[in-house]
Amino acid sequence: MAVYTGGRYAYKKFTLNKDGERIAERCYREQDPDLQSTYLYNLDGSEILRYIRFDIDAKNTTNDFKNNDGAVSWQKIACELKETFPELLRQIEYVTLSQSKKGLHLVLGITPLPLNEKTTSAQMLARKIQSNAITIFNYLGIGADIAGIG
Repeated sequence: MAVYTGGRYAYKKFTLNKDGERIAERCYREQDPDLQSTYLYNLDGSEILRYIRFDIDAKNTTNDFKNNDGAVSWQKIACELKETFPELLRQIEYVTLSQSKKGLHLVLGITPLPLNEKTTSAQMLARKIQSNAITIFNYLGIGADIAGIG
């Protein structure tokens, strides 16, 4: 595997170690990653959080927010958020289909936040924002994955 040189998003793929335990190893986007971080990894080794990500699962989303084929509909979610939580909708920068093509990944943009000891309180606030948004989504019937925190 090539050496990861930074300056990109960090991608990871699940593999098994010598003991048969599942671990996530860094890889490139072209290698069909299982995970994508929402922080930037710089050449000097520093990391900067730029996004808060949400996984919206079709199985946990009510039919009110799905298309006829059972896939989560961004258009229906956006219409609901426009009425109920327009501030949250305004911050969502990207929406992509999940690997199953039934769910969605939502990315909420934030001001770049260096991940170091000096920003610990801001990092905790970002986690709280993520937790609160997941609560809002689930309250509305939009199946946000509660295990996707971090």
